[in-house]
Amino acid sequence: MYREETGPVLMNAFQLIAMSGSLDLSGFFEEEDAGERKTIFTSMYAAKDIMQKIEETAKAMRFQVERKNSKLNLMHIDPKSKGNGHLSVTTELFEVSPCLHVVELTKSAGDTGQFKELCRKLSSDLSLQEDITCGKKEAEKLAPAA
Repeated sequence: MYREETGPVLMNAFQLIAMSGSLDLSGFFEEEDAGERKTIFTSMYAAKDIMQKIEETAKAMRFQVERKNSKLNLMHIDPKSKGNGHLSVTTELFEVSPCLHVVELTKSAGDTGQFKELCRKLSSDLSLQEDITCGKKEAEKLAPAA
């Protein structure tokens, strides 16, 4: 989770393992495929930049964005669409290390196709990018003192 004043919540190994799709037992209890409701990806951007990019992308896609309890709630309602024109998504950010974050998008309700489109856009914009500033800071920490 992301906390504006302190940054994202640190994630331990057990939490990271529990997020693995191979350990997801929800299929035993729910009819909808978990892959249709949740997307997880990693990013090397700073936490503040990740949250800002999610907000910008969501607003560009005409979502209403609300910060609540260290999460971003994204709401999209299309009055022209009949039935499937709404989407509600919760976004959480976890810190694995100072330069590696896990972004979790969870669909609460709504159109699966639109959810997948949002996830594709965000993951392509945020995942597998090297944060040069963060990388330099980490390299300075690891370099022996002269």
